[in-house]
Amino acid sequence: MMARWRTLGLLCVTLLTVESAFAEQPLESAYADKVVPFLKRHCISCHGAEKPKGDVRFDGPAPDLTDPKVSEKWRMARRMLAQGEMPPEGKPRPSADELLAAMNWIEDAAARAAVVTRGGVGRRDRRAGSGNRARSSQGIGRCVGQVIP
Repeated sequence: MMARWRTLGLLCVTLLTVESAFAEQPLESAYADKVVPFLKRHCISCHGAEKPKGDVRFDGPAPDLTDPKVSEKWRMARRMLAQGEMPPEGKPRPSADELLAAMNWIEDAAARAAVVTRGGVGRRDRRAGSGNRARSSQGIGRCVGQVIP
């Protein structure tokens, strides 16, 4: 029982730490201020509206990373940026600051989306027959045993 409370306390501290890191700049404005210029300089020429390579486009609005297909596309882009595979040889290389800003935005957006799609930290549903399900503010339910060990 004590271990469960300790785990819950650690989870709360972790979530508060993550939330304070996100508070620096909202994701939407960070996307417009840092990611869109990065995409225009380093990605849109190959992954824009005209003949997008690999059928991958980055010229649209801020992505909804709660969609698994969209999330995987952006995570793959982050991996390729991190490994130096993108932008390809012969294309202008981003500065370290530009690269880190884009990669950090993808990581932060994916982390937030994971909280939403996995039920986040919700309240316990105490109704009879509820099966002790946790409900998030988005109405997504998960068994408490899956959220809290």
